[in-house]
Amino acid sequence: VQGETAEVSFQVAKAASPIKGSVVTSDGATVVGIEGWVYARKVKEGLNDDLDIVAEARVDERGRFEMSLPDGEFLLGIWLPDDAPYSMIDETLVHSDSSEVTIKLKANDATISGTLTLDGQPASNHVGEVFAVATIGEEWESASVNKDGSFELQVSAGNWVLLYKLE
Repeated sequence: VQGETAEVSFQVAKAASPIKGSVVTSDGATVVGIEGWVYARKVKEGLNDDLDIVAEARVDERGRFEMSLPDGEFLLGIWLPDDAPYSMIDETLVHSDSSEVTIKLKANDATISGTLTLDGQPASNHVGEVFAVATIGEEWESASVNKDGSFELQVSAGNWVLLYKLE
């Protein structure tokens, strides 16, 4: 409402623990030239949708990153663009006294392709998206539905559940 004011308080923690890291494949090779952001989130018990991100760092063209963390225990992960040829394997546990870390990625070297149909015919000229959700872990990928109703998803090896949304 116009003319009203609000007061907000923030709790901050000193981020005095620097940590350096690299992004590597499952066999240990450094992933170079990938666009991504590494995040650090607080470790929490039980199910909780709140990620509680405390730091982020851009991955440079050499597959390296640096960030500073407050005291405590954190899970590091990576955000990658939808068209990245890799997926994160698992978040990596670090402590504020850690100085080096690696985040492991797996190659999206498998393809799921198909065609959405409506009454036995390709669902052409629809705007939509297909989602693949891994049956193990929290990995998911998405792709747009083409004008002819076809789709193609690049995923890592494993079992996937497919979902779709048409507009």
